[in-house]
Amino acid sequence: MISSYPQHVVTSMAQDSDVDGVWLFGSAGQDEAGALDTDLAAEGVAVEFDFYGRLYFELPKRVDFVNLSQNPPVGAIIRVKGVRLYERQS
Repeated sequence: MISSYPQHVVTSMAQDSDVDGVWLFGSAGQDEAGALDTDLAAEGVAVEFDFYGRLYFELPKRVDFVNLSQNPPVGAIIRVKGVRLYERQS
């Protein structure tokens, strides 16, 4: 799991960008200290580059990003095995 600062950044940006949900997956979900990057997936991203770009510059490690709104083949695996960091409240 990621520490409180990256968690806060992801939550804050997701709320500001009106994103539906954000998942953490990959090595940072098991061992943040040993992970070389932060793998994030998001659903409901209106402007992908804006959201990804802000995460890229704000988070301490490189960000790999998957837009789940595009229904990538890996999306189902991320939703099941990933850690949901944010979910928009209706």
